[in-house]
Amino acid sequence: IALEDFAALTGLIIALLGWFGNEIFHYEYSDGISAMFIGILLITVGFILGREMKSLLIGESVNAINQEKIANLSLKTTNEKK
Repeated sequence: IALEDFAALTGLIIALLGWFGNEIFHYEYSDGISAMFIGILLITVGFILGREMKSLLIGESVNAINQEKIANLSLKTTNEKK
């Protein structure tokens, strides 16, 4: 959530700089340039979030030690019920 908020605020600052460049300095390309920077920012944040959330989307496998503990616990509870 913090990364998304940071990207949103950064995008607003970039848009404001582009607007200032156009309105105050009469540089006609500043709006388009700021739009490209905002697009690059969004793409970068999208890749970072996608990489970080990959494990939540696909799932992670259990390592061998934890798998053995789970199997032993399962056998233990099964034997206790008998």
